[in-house]
Amino acid sequence: KTPSKAPEEFSVEKVAGTASLWRFDKAEIGPNSPVEVPVSERRELHTSESDRSCIHAELDISGTNLSYETGDHVGIFASNPPELVSEALKRLDYDGKSFVKLTAKPGSKLSKLMFEGKAMSIRDLVSYFLDLQSPPRKESLLALAACASDPKEKARLEHLASKEGRDEYRSYILDDLRSLLEVLQAFPS
Repeated sequence: KTPSKAPEEFSVEKVAGTASLWRFDKAEIGPNSPVEVPVSERRELHTSESDRSCIHAELDISGTNLSYETGDHVGIFASNPPELVSEALKRLDYDGKSFVKLTAKPGSKLSKLMFEGKAMSIRDLVSYFLDLQSPPRKESLLALAACASDPKEKARLEHLASKEGRDEYRSYILDDLRSLLEVLQAFPS
């Protein structure tokens, strides 16, 4: 049985101009306007015998007007390293300088406040909104399968995303900590 295609959260429209360009709103602090601060400490809290990960991170907010008290919530908005972004753009044959506009589809669970109605470069999209370094979820494998031109690659990706392929997904993707970029390289079609 072929798994159903993952629902698309956004429609993507190629745009020519940059009149309303997406940028982090640095003038206002809030959930849709991140502030860039350095990570002063990062350490894994689980031992190597654990199959889980929990990271202790300390952020240096000196030099900002931010304050933090125990119990406050903090979101970490990480970006991909530029060299990985360049590799992904090359692998996907995308021009990082092209601009697109994302529009949330009805029922989307993803926040649209940061970029709704604004153009952004493909490079920014891949840099800030695509996790290239974590193991891909099954929905991502289905999206890759939908784009695969090689029938064997398409079938393998669909199998890895299926209930029947659960053990192989765990072994190939999760146990080996294979990233989305590595999966793209392993399935070149």
